[in-house]
Amino acid sequence: MRAEQLAEEQPNCASAFAFLSRLVAGEGDLTRARTLFERAKNLDPSLSDEGLEKTLATDRSSESKPKKGGISSGGDFVESVNDDDGYPRGGAAFDLGLADFRKPKLAFKNIGGTDALKEEIRMKIIYPLQHAELFKAYDKKVGGGVLLYGPPGCGKTLISKATAGEIQANFISLGLHQIIDMWIGKSEKNMHEVF
Repeated sequence: MRAEQLAEEQPNCASAFAFLSRLVAGEGDLTRARTLFERAKNLDPSLSDEGLEKTLATDRSSESKPKKGGISSGGDFVESVNDDDGYPRGGAAFDLGLADFRKPKLAFKNIGGTDALKEEIRMKIIYPLQHAELFKAYDKKVGGGVLLYGPPGCGKTLISKATAGEIQANFISLGLHQIIDMWIGKSEKNMHEVF
């Protein structure tokens, strides 16, 4: 893995250990993730990752709870592979690192071109929010949306962030890999936790 290689090649790079800690936490090995994050904090005390710290703190609080499981044929205690809801255990609570999201400072003036798209977004999203009483007088509903589609890298997320910046709204960018789960009901649970 490249992150592990980077940490080995640059043993004084705190951000490499913090990144590796987040990856390991996502894989469910929270003990190792905590060790890596503590090493990163030792290298750079000003380093902060609220989402990861929350995940690691949640794990510590669950250590005091009684563990479910049973005795294996060898006589060892084996933890249950399911969490309290019956879903396979991923090790960490669902966390997208959204604890520190802010309103974007990006605006349409920072994006070149796409004037027709910007005007379409203004008419469908921005103006109805800024002049709700005018739109209500003409029996137009406030709210709605615009579907952006295209290949990766064409600016869909950038124009979405700029739209949020124009109306001073929070912006959450999610990928399918952060929501979709192979277990029935888990995707819906993940979506519910985000919103």
